Amino acid sequence: MMAQSLDARRRITSRSQVVQLVELSFQAADRDFAALVEEGKTLDIHVQCRAGCSACCTYAAHVTMGEAAVLADAVEALDQRTRQAVIDRLAAWNEAWKAYAQETGDAIAEHDRTAAGWGVKQITCPLLDPDDNLCLAYEARPMVCRTMHAVTKNTEDPRACPTCPDLEAPEACVVRPEHARCGHNPWVWQLRSDLTSLFGMRQLDLLNAYRLAAWIEPGILPVMVEQQGKARYGWRARRRVALPIWHAPTNDGAPPDFVGPPRVSNS
Repeated sequence: MMAQSLDARRRITSRSQVVQLVELSFQAADRDFAALVEEGKTLDIHVQCRAGCSACCTYAAHVTMGEAAVLADAVEALDQRTRQAVIDRLAAWNEAWKAYAQETGDAIAEHDRTAAGWGVKQITCPLLDPDDNLCLAYEARPMVCRTMHAVTKNTEDPRACPTCPDLEAPEACVVRPEHARCGHNPWVWQLRSDLTSLFGMRQLDLLNAYRLAAWIEPGILPVMVEQQGKARYGWRARRRVALPIWHAPTNDGAPPDFVGPPRVSNS
């Protein structure tokens, strides 16, 4: 009995440390990304992402178990009604994902072609508020979300992908059937295309340094977050809900200033 209690305390201590380290990795990534954005401006390259866009929030994003723990804590901190709505959407998303994986013949559904095919459905992330396209856990968003961005088209810029559709963001970020056939999500113009792997490796190195490699295990965001929420907080879906479909934000035609990916409204 005492041994079981000790093991439980160790798991709690380990999880708390993981959350702190993952949050530190987020802070470092935000600083480096902000500096990169400013450097881009000097080259007349501007990030298009703005509050309410959320086109990339239809991707089957991968996160680590540590990042899922941070997200689960953020969801648990929401008011009761909003939290339960997220839990219900997580359950519905994961049920649809499992069914889709079986349809495609991939039990794990982590192959690039499978993930891109899912994106064509344009089902939004369960953590996205369906009313305003704003992320309900923006400050806790994982590395893949922190580094995803699209810049204004500049055909003279070598970082402009020549195979990308001739569209501006957010339309250029939408997953289309041709992407699924080729087995990849859209290739959009970015300041750097390796930021997710670069910042992600820093996080992995940090967790490895503290012998917390078990928390590096990757998985699909909604699946991992629901698992963490059930294990930590006893989450349980209470009703079946329809999955929200992405819709393009309204645009008044003015060039948007960079504000980052979808933000939480404080109003």
